[in-house]
Amino acid sequence: MSAAPELEAALARLGGAALEGDVMDVLRLMDAAARLAGIGPLAFVPATPSLPAYAEPAGSPHALGEDGRQLGTLWLGAPELSGAFREVAGASLALCAARAEAAAAQGELEEIEGVIARRREYQDLVEEVARTCTFLWKPATGEDMWSRNVYNLLGYTLGEDAPSFQKYFDRIHPDDVARWLRVVPVAGREGREWSIEYRIVLPSGEVRHLFSTGVPLSDGNHAGAAIDVTDLRRSEDKLRRTQHALARVSQVTTMGELAASIAHEVNQPLTAMVADAGAANRWLAHDPPNLERLEISLASIIRDALRAGEIIRGLNGLAHDTQMHPAPVGVDDLLAEVTELIAPDLEREHVGLDLELHAAGQQVLGEAAQLKQVLLNLASNAVEAMREVDPSSRRLRIRSSVADAQVHVEVSDTGPGFDRDGVERLFEAFYTTKSSGMGLGLTICRTIIERHNGNLTAHAGEPGGSVLSFTVPLMAAG
Repeated sequence: MSAAPELEAALARLGGAALEGDVMDVLRLMDAAARLAGIGPLAFVPATPSLPAYAEPAGSPHALGEDGRQLGTLWLGAPELSGAFREVAGASLALCAARAEAAAAQGELEEIEGVIARRREYQDLVEEVARTCTFLWKPATGEDMWSRNVYNLLGYTLGEDAPSFQKYFDRIHPDDVARWLRVVPVAGREGREWSIEYRIVLPSGEVRHLFSTGVPLSDGNHAGAAIDVTDLRRSEDKLRRTQHALARVSQVTTMGELAASIAHEVNQPLTAMVADAGAANRWLAHDPPNLERLEISLASIIRDALRAGEIIRGLNGLAHDTQMHPAPVGVDDLLAEVTELIAPDLEREHVGLDLELHAAGQQVLGEAAQLKQVLLNLASNAVEAMREVDPSSRRLRIRSSVADAQVHVEVSDTGPGFDRDGVERLFEAFYTTKSSGMGLGLTICRTIIERHNGNLTAHAGEPGGSVLSFTVPLMAAG
């Protein structure tokens, strides 16, 4: 190869162009150098499937684009190439190709890094909104890899605090450490999943609740996630406190209702006792004293006093929601006792009684005192309701029957009855149709019947008056 200064300068520029990575400059300089050496011009054949048909000489350099693809093959028009020229030309093209491939790889790397950065940004945003975080734990070495939100939740600073198992452990609430150690490290050693809720203490002293879960990976590491459930636990605590406060209010209200109900219910036997005591004084003042009538009046006083005691005991047990001690109760026997108790009231108010008992021998499981209180209340209400009608038309009808494994008891009167709105509101607390009533008797009666797995209803009578009835399941045979 000629050693003319022009050729040497061309070859030097050829190397410089290769260092710059400009393929077209290399091709132009190679062509100029070949012409100076008298072995040009160069031939450039694009890379095609039929390229081997050109029978390119061995060692001919290839031209590549910026993405590293082969663009074509270069060779000289002369059959023989100078070794020096071939070496310089091949090295220059190889250098260009390497730079092109490096540039292409760098571009791909930057694109991948951009995608990863965007995904990390999205992940950090999602975790921050959802108050969650993710981490990779290596049980064998104690190393950790944290997402950005782990730093936020634990009170560490990204870029300053290196993530580690120990740093995570240092934030766990002292009261939860023993339980946490029984779960997480053991799961790490045994290569199994874990789930646990615990508290952490931040440097500020704030306590937060985390729920953490982790799964083992094939390489022995664990991928985990934690979610901040502090707001949920605080809401639950607030709900519990609210429920407790409502329970206290309900208890106070119940006690108020109890006091009002006792005053209402006990008023009836007390009124009867006063009337009977007055009658006893009159029989005693007779000359001579009417001892027979006096004895009847005293017996009525005793009966009404016992009735008042039963009312108080029943309402007290109901208010405290004490456990029932059920026993077999004969319904017709209970109705017979009630009619004896209300006999003085019926006589005083000039009310006729129609007693139809069709449940002889049938028993229910319940508390006799409470069921008797219901019957007394229904009968007394019926008697009071008929005070506004003509005495000749006052009739109290009490009827029992059995159907569908239930005892049905019906108490009806011939009073003025109640309208549709009255029927719908009859069992509301403090609703009453009586000027002196408290509106609690029927509410408590319904509660008692429901405690006996029964149902208390009311409807208008035909052709008038009102009907209140309840059902209670029969006691199972055997």
